[in-house]
Amino acid sequence: MKYIIFLIFRAGRGLENIPSKIWTLNEDENDGKQGLFMDKADEDNWWERVDLTKLILASNQISKVSPKIKNLSSLQILDLHDNNISLLPESIGSLENLTKLNLSHNKLTFLPMGFFSMTNLRVLNLCHNELNEIHEDIGQLVMLENFDLAHNKLMELPSSIGSLSKLNNFNASHNMLEAIPSEVSFMRELGCLELSHNNLVQLGDSTIQDMHSLERLYLQHNKLKVMPTLKNCLHLKEIYLGYNQIEELTDVDLETMPNVKMLDLRDNKIPVLPDEIINIQGRIITFIHGSNFLWSVH
Repeated sequence: MKYIIFLIFRAGRGLENIPSKIWTLNEDENDGKQGLFMDKADEDNWWERVDLTKLILASNQISKVSPKIKNLSSLQILDLHDNNISLLPESIGSLENLTKLNLSHNKLTFLPMGFFSMTNLRVLNLCHNELNEIHEDIGQLVMLENFDLAHNKLMELPSSIGSLSKLNNFNASHNMLEAIPSEVSFMRELGCLELSHNNLVQLGDSTIQDMHSLERLYLQHNKLKVMPTLKNCLHLKEIYLGYNQIEELTDVDLETMPNVKMLDLRDNKIPVLPDEIINIQGRIITFIHGSNFLWSVH
């Protein structure tokens, strides 16, 4: 009989290599434990052969993942964050049951093509790496609900990103993005979009306005000169647009924000606040407009 288990390597053990016994855990049947923790007391019997569904190797010094990872086909959760991994094997795509993958805080510069075969992924964390591109095949991960690409070196996103229509949270902040593909408008279930700390100059009219589920929008620390079009974002509650180069805030802009409670426009180039600002004061809890060039408030 095989048991579903999890295996946790304690953070701070300083592991540089993943013990080879891990790759054969699923080969034989055995009366295994329901959970294994890699402490010194377990060193003689931790490799009980059972079906492994959860593997946590976070906060070590691992630099390489063996191609034999394909043998762990029952894995549902894999956590390798805070290591020194710069390269992933093509065979990682064999983990077809994987739903949650954390590779944050590593040294990845690209993703192997096999990566995009993990089509059951719901949560994917790639933040704090050195990725300079994301392949078009990212669009195959259609089950993704949470996707974090923050703190990489991306200059663009592929148009196929729009195929991730189940996304609820998408974070591409702290990159070098100069534009966003219009296809992101297909992310109709997106509740939180984080694009702060990039080089965005403008957003197309159709880029965000059809995100009907959007509640929080982070666009601060970019180079935007005009307000984004938000007329169909009726659930939007928080908008962060500080530290841009926005030159005008109009009545029309404010009228398209019926449910906004937080509007941050600090450090822009807005000279005049529109008349509509009077009508929204009762519903907007926080309106930040400091360090603009205001000379008149109607």
